[in-house]
This record gives sequence, structure tokens and C-alpha cells, in this order.
Amino acid sequence: MIETIQNIGDRFLKNPLAIVLFLTISLNLIIAPVVMAASGAEITRNTAYAIGILYCVTLALSVYLFTVIFQPERF
Repeated sequence: MIETIQNIGDRFLKNPLAIVLFLTISLNLIIAPVVMAASGAEITRNTAYAIGILYCVTLALSVYLFTVIFQPERF
């Protein structure tokens, strides 16, 4: 059991894209119901999830651009 958990952890560390996708999907599961609750019955569930994904992408781009502006020597 412990070896399986370590193996999964090693795979996540080798592939940072997997971590980003996992966190984005997890964050979207929190954001989408909030969007639906705030809008009432005016939008569908698919639209709420699309808005959540757009929010996550916008947030990620903002963090990336902020990092590039203040630490240009890393890039």
C-alpha cells in the first residue's frame, strides 16, 4: 500500500502537467457550483463548468504573467 502511494507520488513529481490538470479540475469542482448558485436557474450546468474552467485558466495566466514580469531572469 505504501509503495503504491510512493509510486503515484513519484509519477506526479515527474510530470508537473498532471499536477496542474488535477488541481484545475479540483478547483473547478468547487467553483462551478458556486457559479450556478450565484446565477440561479439562468445558466445550465455545462455553462457553469465552462465558466469555472475559464476562471481557472485566467487565474493561471495571471500568476504566470506576474511571475514573468517580476522574475524575468528565470525565463
